[in-house]
Parts: sequence; C-alpha cells; structure tokens
Amino acid sequence: MSPQQLLDIALVIAALCFIGVRQYRWQSVDAAKLLRAPLVLGVIGVVLTAQGTQSLGTAEIAALVLQLVVGLGSGALMGAVSSLRRNESDAATAYSARPGGRGLAILGLLIAVRVGLGFLLAALGLHAAMATGTILLMIAANRAGWGLVLRQRTQPRPLAVR
Repeated sequence: MSPQQLLDIALVIAALCFIGVRQYRWQSVDAAKLLRAPLVLGVIGVVLTAQGTQSLGTAEIAALVLQLVVGLGSGALMGAVSSLRRNESDAATAYSARPGGRGLAILGLLIAVRVGLGFLLAALGLHAAMATGTILLMIAANRAGWGLVLRQRTQPRPLAVR
C-alpha cells in the first residue's frame, strides 16, 4: 500500500470513529453546526475523488449517485429515530439530539451496505466509484440527511386555524 492509500484509510476511519462516538452525545440542533460537517466532508470527498480519477463514466456516476442516495436515506432515517430534548441552558438552540444505539445500528448498516457495494463495484470494474473520496461523499450525505431531518423536526409549526 502506498502512503496515500494509508492516509485515505486513516481519514475514513477517523471520520467514522468521530461519527460513532457522537451517536451517544447530545448535540445542539443548530443549522450552521449541522451542515458544517457534511460540507467539510463533501469538499474533502470531491477533492480526493478528483485527484484519484481521470474521468468518470456513466456507470461510475450512477454508482456515485446510488451511494449518495443510500447515504442521504440512512441519514434521514437516523434523524427520524434520534431522541430530542429541550435545551434549558443554551438560549441559542432550543433542542439537542442524540441518535443513540439505533443511530449507531443504522451507521453500521450503512458501512455494511458500502462494503457490499464495494465488492459489487469491484466485480463490475468500477474502481473509480470505490475511491476514498466517494466514501467521504457518502458519509457527508449521511450527515446532511441527519441534519436536514433534525432541522425539520425542531422547526416551530404554526397553529392550524379552523
């Protein structure tokens, strides 16, 4: 393995460990904070994908879109199962969220699906779609889905007038 591959692997493991640990911590539901991690991971993923590939064909793009949809869907599911509580101490954000064990299970399922997709893509010869950057893009999509659902769940709803 080259030093670049080892660095890529270390980056993905660090991102997954960071997310895994945060599954059990209460996190403020703040739109800016919720979208910061997906943005950073997404930019890094795009840069790594662009560095590692000369061009993406239709099949690679389809595989990438599939990974993004799986990531976004798993993040939305994590947002739906997250526990919410009111923040009494933090006036800036009204809620805190914690995905907990269910969120960790969904993250484990996402990893299993990604590994399975990796074997399938390798068998199909779509090596560009298996790059480290695409893994980070999938994680970014997961975090974005989680943040968007939490933001929706914590928005004040107007009272219905009849």
